[in-house]
Amino acid sequence: MTYQSRDIIFFNGSEHVLSAEPLGTYAAMPTFMGIGTNNHRGYTAVWAVVADKLFLVSLDGHAKGAAEPGIRSVYPTAEAPVLAEWFSGELMLQSGRLLHRSDIDPIYEYETALVISQGRVCRAKKLPLRPAPAIPYSVRELEGVVPVSTLKSLEAASIRTIGDLIALSAPEVQAKAQMSPDTLRELLTGMATAGLEFWPRGR
Repeated sequence: MTYQSRDIIFFNGSEHVLSAEPLGTYAAMPTFMGIGTNNHRGYTAVWAVVADKLFLVSLDGHAKGAAEPGIRSVYPTAEAPVLAEWFSGELMLQSGRLLHRSDIDPIYEYETALVISQGRVCRAKKLPLRPAPAIPYSVRELEGVVPVSTLKSLEAASIRTIGDLIALSAPEVQAKAQMSPDTLRELLTGMATAGLEFWPRGR
């Protein structure tokens, strides 16, 4: 499945990825024309929280049958920004590094939950970092970017899956697998080539 583009939201002066779709609960939401395989909704929205209120700032997309693209596809007579009075619920704001790519539940380095009632922010809470996902694929999947001898040393140290590997730190892997500095560097280079990083600790 192709990774889907997500809305952007500005909160407390920072840009975040928005995991929810506030326009999805708008009763008069029209159907948008498809943009591509990475955007089945047909639009991407930009939001902002200003003075504890949620606003729709811009909309990239064209609704079927609409005279104009963008926000006027949804609100023909409105001027941006539009107060999202129709929305009540929880929004998950995500920022920092994308630690685990998933079309359903991607994990970012930082997450903040906003509780919204009729477009107004009732509560904001920074969430603790989620634990490293239990990725079941064998470290042997790294063959070609990491020497086989290094992968064997990982397995001998009971570091058998990608999940086992990223849950540790570089010093922990070096100690458990009794790696030389050069071998560790080869491992880190191979992990970077494969798009893997060690899971951050704390905040």
